[in-house]
Amino acid sequence: MFSSVRVSKPYKKSVSVFFSSGKIPRSAHKSVTVAAKRPGFESAPGDISESYGVEGHAIVVGIGEGTMQDWRLAGSSLARFIAKIGASSLSLEGDNFNEDSAQAVAEQFGLLSWNPVLFRGSAGKTIKRGAVSLQSKNATIEKALKKGLVLAECTNLCRTLVQTPPNIATPAFMATAATKLAK
Repeated sequence: MFSSVRVSKPYKKSVSVFFSSGKIPRSAHKSVTVAAKRPGFESAPGDISESYGVEGHAIVVGIGEGTMQDWRLAGSSLARFIAKIGASSLSLEGDNFNEDSAQAVAEQFGLLSWNPVLFRGSAGKTIKRGAVSLQSKNATIEKALKKGLVLAECTNLCRTLVQTPPNIATPAFMATAATKLAK
């Protein structure tokens, strides 16, 4: 889905993403409120609605009851949606958006950035993949986003090593990979 996912400081041209269990605070941007009130948006896990307003592009993502499974589904749905529309900078906030939920969302972005076609050879189809930046004004949330991306990166490395063909994944190759990982 993405060539890279990183955490960065907020930009002025970020897409505002609000995670909602059905309650939108009065302090939210008007475009967030408009997106949340669109017909068909029910705040179920992974539901997505968007709006464009004076404040810019806003996306509201449903989190249902807010369980960790709901957060992972919301993060996965959001990552797929962002890949489809090509947004590159996201400012994240919302109902109960805490360290655990931020980590879960970042993990989903990271996991979806894995490239499963690394060893397809010349017959493999090249897929254009954009980069995305996750942002929060809260330093604790920013730290959790980074932790989620590190966990996803570790998982993706394992996925790549498991997929590596045996003619490449020789003992020497695996020893080199383990040495690089240890550094």
